[in-house]
Amino acid sequence: MTIVGATASERAAPRRQLTILGTAIDLMPASDVLARLGDAPAAAGWQLAFVNAHSLNLAHEDPEFRAVLGRCRLVLNDGIGVKLAAAMRGVRIDENLNGSDFTWRVLTVAAANGWRVFLYGGLPGVGASAAGRLRARIGGLEIAGVLDGYQPLTGEQVAGAVSRASADVV
Repeated sequence: MTIVGATASERAAPRRQLTILGTAIDLMPASDVLARLGDAPAAAGWQLAFVNAHSLNLAHEDPEFRAVLGRCRLVLNDGIGVKLAAAMRGVRIDENLNGSDFTWRVLTVAAANGWRVFLYGGLPGVGASAAGRLRARIGGLEIAGVLDGYQPLTGEQVAGAVSRASADVV
């Protein structure tokens, strides 16, 4: 999803972050994250990332990956490892905003706003199956396209497929 400028909820709420292994993680309740998403104008361009202990270790070792996370509008905590690392630094994380659970809520916001969703990754056929299940579970959700993660495509080719689908959320 692409977003330009701060949304109304971003201007209203101060940003609270914790840096673990060089990656800043946004500490906010799910309701604040969803409000920021809901305020976002369609096709304005920004990224939301979920980080767990493994991805934080990878980012610590890989400056390019750490830079990608640094460019995300929001980086959310995913898993007990992040919660434990925060606790060791005296910071309490109340909600686990893991991608597998929180994505349902993000897709509900997408449906409510009429945003087109593109599913990328997984084995051949899994995306199409997931698209059907998501449509059945989230009324009004528009799946703009599906692409499995096993095709030998470059990043530019994947980006082209997403662009041709006029997707708002990937």
